[in-house]
Amino acid sequence: MSLNLIVLPTLTPAQETLLGMQQLNHEALRDLASRTKRAFDLFWRNDRATPQEIATALGTNAAAVFNAHAATVQFLLARDPTLLSPEDYTPPLPYQWNPDGSMTLL
Repeated sequence: MSLNLIVLPTLTPAQETLLGMQQLNHEALRDLASRTKRAFDLFWRNDRATPQEIATALGTNAAAVFNAHAATVQFLLARDPTLLSPEDYTPPLPYQWNPDGSMTLL
């Protein structure tokens, strides 16, 4: 005699596909969040170069790089605000943009 305490519903192929798609989407968002945090840390918490040295190396591309990062952060937060914490995207030091797109840390 079989004792089934919980009977799980049988999913249709379409429902199984939907669950797989949702899982892949969530994994992709988690991966993007992880890479976004890593990029932030490479700039602000790098033990091999200071933020100003990295900003200088970016030159006039700094604004474009920061804008792309900010757009990625907004995309992630709009989909799942638990993927990133403020310390994952809030610069720890003040900075200013120069007219040519470069940045100077203050």
